[in-house]
Amino acid sequence: MDGINPDLQTWLAAHPGRYLLKMTLPEGIHGPEQLSELQRRVSALLAARKRQDSSADAILKLVPLVLAGAQMTNRGDLPQQLHACSARMRNWP
Repeated sequence: MDGINPDLQTWLAAHPGRYLLKMTLPEGIHGPEQLSELQRRVSALLAARKRQDSSADAILKLVPLVLAGAQMTNRGDLPQQLHACSARMRNWP
């Protein structure tokens, strides 16, 4: 969370607990340049109101939690778990 830029923090604050960002990084992240590029791509995805961005080095999917929750059969109440996790993160020292 420390690496999230201010634009992403603003977007997250405006959409609390509504979306799940799935990221597939086949080669991982190697260095600050790749992290900055990943953050730029996530920001562009959100600004364009797109649901997916993919390339050989990263696949980004923004999934509404209603859909993600429906896919999580027999795994508990996902929105409630995410809300509890978010509450714990706000109280993190």
